[in-house]
Amino acid sequence: MVCGTQFPLNNVPELCIICNDERQYIPESGQTWTNLVELSKSHRVIINKIDDCLYELKTVPVFGIGQRALFILTHDGNILWDCISLLDEATVEWIKSKGCSLWRYIQYCIQYEVYVCDVQQSQ
Repeated sequence: MVCGTQFPLNNVPELCIICNDERQYIPESGQTWTNLVELSKSHRVIINKIDDCLYELKTVPVFGIGQRALFILTHDGNILWDCISLLDEATVEWIKSKGCSLWRYIQYCIQYEVYVCDVQQSQ
């Protein structure tokens, strides 16, 4: 697995649009796919407190491109900045325990370009 992007099970593309970008590395063996159930068997999310209002969420062992998410607590709502491939039930419960509304901002960077994939407020 290289990028860790998720697709609905009923709509998995033949080629991942992110991995298919000419700037993205793909192993010689080609693209491979997994799902959250299989990923959860060998990986977990760790949450590191960086500051009173800032947490880092990482999948271990490293998966995909090794991205991390930052969880920021604010008085106006919480922000989950960037994404990780495994957002398991324990992590969802931890996020819910922090209260307030949650804003997600998910981005994917290739070199110096930023592609915004989703900006959404959860109720």
